Amino acid sequence: MSEAHLSLESLTFMGPATEPVDPKIINATAKFRIIATTDLHMHVNAYDYYADLCCTDKGLALTARLIATARAECAHSILVDNGDFLQGSPMGDLVAQKRVVPHPMIAAMNALAYDAVNIGNHELSHGLAYLSSAVAQARFPCLSANIFKATRKDAASFRPPYSIVEKVVMDSMGHPHVIRVGIIGVLPPQTEVWEHQNIAGKLRMVGMVGAVTRCLPKMRREGADLVLVLAHCGIGPPDAGDEAENAALSIARLDGVDAIVMGHAHLAFPGPAYSTEGEVDANIGTLAGKPAVMAGVYGSHIGIIDFTLERANGRWRIANHRSEARAVAPAFNLGVGGVTLPEDPDIARLSTPSHEATLNWARKPIGPIGRAIHSYFATLSDSPTVKLVNLAQAHYVKERLAGTAFSGLPLLSASAPYKSGGRSGVRNYSFVESGHMLLRHAADLYVHPNTIIGLHLKGSEVSAWLEHSARIFRRIEPGSMDQALINMDVPSFQFDTIWGLTYQIDLAAAGPHCGQPRIKNLCFNGNPIDPDMMFVLATNSYRSSGSGGFFSGAKDRIILGDQIANRDILINYVASGAVADPDAIPRMPSWTFAPLPGTSVTFQTTPLAMDHLADLPHLDLTPLALQSDGFQTMRLML
Repeated sequence: MSEAHLSLESLTFMGPATEPVDPKIINATAKFRIIATTDLHMHVNAYDYYADLCCTDKGLALTARLIATARAECAHSILVDNGDFLQGSPMGDLVAQKRVVPHPMIAAMNALAYDAVNIGNHELSHGLAYLSSAVAQARFPCLSANIFKATRKDAASFRPPYSIVEKVVMDSMGHPHVIRVGIIGVLPPQTEVWEHQNIAGKLRMVGMVGAVTRCLPKMRREGADLVLVLAHCGIGPPDAGDEAENAALSIARLDGVDAIVMGHAHLAFPGPAYSTEGEVDANIGTLAGKPAVMAGVYGSHIGIIDFTLERANGRWRIANHRSEARAVAPAFNLGVGGVTLPEDPDIARLSTPSHEATLNWARKPIGPIGRAIHSYFATLSDSPTVKLVNLAQAHYVKERLAGTAFSGLPLLSASAPYKSGGRSGVRNYSFVESGHMLLRHAADLYVHPNTIIGLHLKGSEVSAWLEHSARIFRRIEPGSMDQALINMDVPSFQFDTIWGLTYQIDLAAAGPHCGQPRIKNLCFNGNPIDPDMMFVLATNSYRSSGSGGFFSGAKDRIILGDQIANRDILINYVASGAVADPDAIPRMPSWTFAPLPGTSVTFQTTPLAMDHLADLPHLDLTPLALQSDGFQTMRLML
């Protein structure tokens, strides 16, 4: 248990106010709890639609059991969510397309009596009309202090920046008191870039730290006793500025902030996913001495912050606090072992029509696929799942540009593996068996609602694209054995590979920022690429908006911008019979690691990969230990 003595000065309330406590009552103590979820991503039911299986480690209907237990443990609490609750699953896509009312996630949150929620970046992924319709059904405030209407010259907020929630608590002597909790919500300002296609000219974002700083005095004046910040971001570096994507540590340093709920990073805090260093204590769960939590992803955890409050001289202060990330499943990444929770039937029932409709959609066949494909080795070699997406994109762009001035240019296609293990766990992989590909498989291979884009790029820009992608690999010391290959700070969806080229990645090179390019022997049709040679690159709207840092060119470099989802392009490509032949998806790798004799790296994958080692005859792979989190460690000789 960590201890702190902090003034409580900021909050917003939704319940009825009661008479103030007698100021003569001093030295009273009270227990108060914050319960938090985050990054639910439209996982209402305990179901994996991609695998078409029930699961035991995610879904708000499971999390509801933990919420009920947490409420029973402490008589006085609030329940909050930190954003990204409307998008991120096949059900989420279907509900958005059909404009389902009542919205199943909002209905579930209403039933659980959430006190406030934050707007996350993915709340904007299906457009503003959809977001407005969904939150209009909420019986709780949906907050954002750093989103503003771009059409207004004044600082008109898109959503209420904060709310002050009033709760009546009984102190240790049996006296009632009103606790006023000020809750403020912020999200990364980079959302303006990530969701450009949905909000351009409509919304603008400002930095999170500045937004919180501006709201704190107002919340104090309105009587907030405690200030809770719902920061849809990760911890961030010690020197993170106001425009940083991850700035929770900087927010925690602000005077008047009493607690932080984090999100966006899909991790659990406190816990082993983070290191204790400087002002970050991942063991007891504090940032700059303030209690903080992050509640995993998809409802895998709840975050709990417990306060012991003391009242003296008419004010509350924090006597001590405790933070916890409590998992739904005993082994979250595996979803197996130990005692598992059943769904809350009342919560699950609220989404039954949408759940059944999603299952019917997910099980529909698209077309034949001649061989099984998977993403088990997607960061070691060309993944057939990524190749399939690249082939579909290239086919579409080629047809759309036929007869134009760009039709004769060399055509390339870029995509990344959305599911390749990492921090999302050992089940975070794609697998499609041979036979008939289903709609759930297409959703698995292309998770996000991006749309197709064609870019007109120079050879030097294509090379830079790949250099940026290679950040996922750590620098490897030649001659050393069993060095960790993957930079865990770079998710696999930032690892683009480009179809139409051949190249090597030199792991010993530090990168172009150090004058050591990592991309070697970059060729098109067997010939080295000229830096001034022009190409057409098929990609997506997320990349073309500048998201991920791959492209920063002018809008006139976009030569194709159809509002057609990349997933739909993939579906149509498979439906055409294009991959019915077992060799339709090329087996020969287009990229490899440059040889480093006497050097090896380690790599983690699913144990299911052991049955597919023969898919990579060009790699020298050796299975090592099975880890406690379920991952299989492999050695790759370079």
